[in-house]
Amino acid sequence: MVFGPIHPKLQTLDTLNTSNQRFRDMLLGRMTDEIPAGGVNIWVDVRDLALAHIRAAEREEAQNKRFFVTAGYYSNRELADDVLKAVPGLEGKVAKKGGEFPD
Repeated sequence: MVFGPIHPKLQTLDTLNTSNQRFRDMLLGRMTDEIPAGGVNIWVDVRDLALAHIRAAEREEAQNKRFFVTAGYYSNRELADDVLKAVPGLEGKVAKKGGEFPD
């Protein structure tokens, strides 16, 4: 999943990218019953990913190669817990169950 700042000219919250939709849905109280499980549990910051693209474009030895860029693992449960810590007043709007790492 690619996380990071949103585009400054975002027209509506409905046009958010998939990764930021998770935060939107938590903040709007759309995950009150259970946090959904994540599909891919790795993430990267969009700025780091952009830099990796630039560096690959600048190096001849990177031609025709693929690179796996990641910052680590995450779960939707961790995202929800971080949102609850960062945004006062969301108690009851974000579920306390679900979203853990898959078995």
